[in-house]
Amino acid sequence: MFDQLIKPTYRTNKRLFILFISISILAPTLSFFLPPPPEEVADIWFQRSGSITVVFSLLAEHQAFIINYKLSPENNPILTMGDIKDYFGKVANRYTIYALSMATLGTVIWGYGDIVHRIAS
Repeated sequence: MFDQLIKPTYRTNKRLFILFISISILAPTLSFFLPPPPEEVADIWFQRSGSITVVFSLLAEHQAFIINYKLSPENNPILTMGDIKDYFGKVANRYTIYALSMATLGTVIWGYGDIVHRIAS
């Protein structure tokens, strides 16, 4: 019963989480290494990627919240803590940590990305 009720929705939220966190990682990485459009300065282009990182990491955090909610025994009376711990372990908490770390990094890039890019280039 556990496999039929929880796994399909967990997989969907996990896929969305991976998509959002991947975009939040790719945005600053690509903007740092690829040339900006002709009308843009590379420092500012990298700085702008911080906003994309923040938005997509917050979307990833929302998926992590949904996963944590669905895996809570209070919200699923058929689940026991043993079922959740055996199958998922500490994975759900890691999602939250990854998303919040990327949101923090995105905020730093958004605020000081031009300086970081100038020093690193």
